[in-house]
Amino acid sequence: WRLEGDAVTNHREHEYEQLPITGNVGPGFLTSYHPVKRDAATGAARSPEFTAPEDALLTFRIAGGAVGDVGVRLLADGVEVRVWRGRDAAYFGFSEHFEMVVHPLARLAGKTLQLELFDSELGGWGHIMLDHVLLVTPDAGR
Repeated sequence: WRLEGDAVTNHREHEYEQLPITGNVGPGFLTSYHPVKRDAATGAARSPEFTAPEDALLTFRIAGGAVGDVGVRLLADGVEVRVWRGRDAAYFGFSEHFEMVVHPLARLAGKTLQLELFDSELGGWGHIMLDHVLLVTPDAGR
């Protein structure tokens, strides 16, 4: 992953005040919540480019903010085709819980794909977290 800005870090590298984080897989994940600047930091993380077969699924876990210029987007040939956001814990009354996303890639088969965590939001809940990104195909276990 290519990191830009001061917001995107690996959670396991920092100890800082934040609501309890649940639903992650292992100790590390990408987060735009900065240990000092908190929600005021901005940045991005871009995956390596990849292509997917027609029957592939993109899966990942996401948490964090739901409003403003923050989220995870899927690019196809450099064009945004989908955006996901977290759920603001302040609005829903729970901790920052990672939720699973499963997205079929059939209509994007053969295109150059890239996943991007982005954060240009400076206000409260202006952060996003991404974990356990997988490209799954039905015959992966064979």
